[in-house]
Amino acid sequence: MRTLGIEFCDEGFVAAETDESTNRILELESSGAESPGFVYYDGRRYICGRQAQKRSRIYPRFVTDRCWDQLSLRLSELNVPRGKSPRYSELAYYHLNMVWERIQAGQPVDKVVFALPGNFLAEDDGDEEKIGLILGIADDLKIPLAGIVDMACASLAADMARLGIKEKLVFHLDVHQHSTFLSILEVGSSVRRSRLATAPIGFHHIFADLNPKLANSFLSQTAFDVTHNAETEQQFYDQVQNLLELFREQEEATIEMESLKRARKLSVYRDTAAKHLESINESLTNMVEKALKETGFARRNTEIPFVFSQRAAKIPGLAEKIASMSKCSISVAEAGSAALGAALFGKDAPVFEDLAEAEITTSIELGELGLPPVATAEIAEPPKQQISAPTGEEGPAAPISTHIVCKGIGHPIGSSGYRFGESPRHISLKRLQNGNLQIENPGHLNVLLNGQPANNGEVLKPGDVLTLDGGREPLDWLLIHCND
Repeated sequence: MRTLGIEFCDEGFVAAETDESTNRILELESSGAESPGFVYYDGRRYICGRQAQKRSRIYPRFVTDRCWDQLSLRLSELNVPRGKSPRYSELAYYHLNMVWERIQAGQPVDKVVFALPGNFLAEDDGDEEKIGLILGIADDLKIPLAGIVDMACASLAADMARLGIKEKLVFHLDVHQHSTFLSILEVGSSVRRSRLATAPIGFHHIFADLNPKLANSFLSQTAFDVTHNAETEQQFYDQVQNLLELFREQEEATIEMESLKRARKLSVYRDTAAKHLESINESLTNMVEKALKETGFARRNTEIPFVFSQRAAKIPGLAEKIASMSKCSISVAEAGSAALGAALFGKDAPVFEDLAEAEITTSIELGELGLPPVATAEIAEPPKQQISAPTGEEGPAAPISTHIVCKGIGHPIGSSGYRFGESPRHISLKRLQNGNLQIENPGHLNVLLNGQPANNGEVLKPGDVLTLDGGREPLDWLLIHCND
């Protein structure tokens, strides 16, 4: 039984397979396992992946890297002589077709699960247009689809044992061609995405920022202009890409260009590249910092667990920038972990004859992957005075919450409790017989209690902070006790 997972990342698609005895990453390109989401039209046919990427500086009007980021029925920017520009969905079809042909390699495939980026699955049912187009492509290619999973969830689930995850909340950072995703994952018997933050910054922007600065350095140190023709510029661009891979293992790397008389070389240090990318790293750190505040982590004196994808880990200076912002533990996921997690998810899943009924999920039960649940440690809280429930004659009754405060305005809590929202999307704070409040969340809406996911039926006390989704920004509601 051959089950595959495909990681849909425009910076580099990855495929993994699992059978009864082995798990492995597949080679999608002659140059390696990853197939970037580039498409090139050479006047007769469409060429995809690494070959297209290696022509992006030579024929910029005939190469695009946006078919997945902009997946839709809209016309692309690709220049096609004497014809109408193809739709983004058509270009995505060509790329996935190339990947699918490479995956099969003459061997039958029983099941496939797609691991999609967080923005494709932003809501419970996902981005309907993107999901619909992907399902249509899969149907045309006769891909035996057994499900669609969130990429960050699949990555963490597959790599959890090696990473030694013990925390309830984990921050997963991933960088694609045009976007960066920060997924906030809840860990226990399952891995579930509770929140997603995005930034319109990816490797496209990183190289657009880094290449000119290194090209100017190359010119000033060697008197050789790497931008004097497109072929030379492409060679330089390819080497800058390789630099980021080298910087993961070493502090210094060399760019070497051949000229008519002799080879020209430039030594580049990782710290120098990080300095060139300072503004980009600052923007990504600001996104992370905002997410920490929204989830309540910024107010905690506890270590913050981050898992970087291999893609995020190769950006010089990014991990150091985030680590300097607060107390963080940063680990790096294995390459292709999302593809492997998707494959494991599909081992016991049925193939859908009607792809419109394919399971789409942002939560993966670890038991379904054959993995034990994670015994997560409680996140450390600042010490608080213990408050007992009313105990008759054993002592004075503990204070109960009489008001709830939001944006400096106190709202009285009645004898029956307090209610947020309207049916069916509502949350209630029910007053118990002893005066305490209990959360009732029948719609399972996203609610945090002191920065942690709030359980239905949890009992509250004065000093607790509830964080609710208030539309444009989350709202904090503080429970207090006021004497009459």
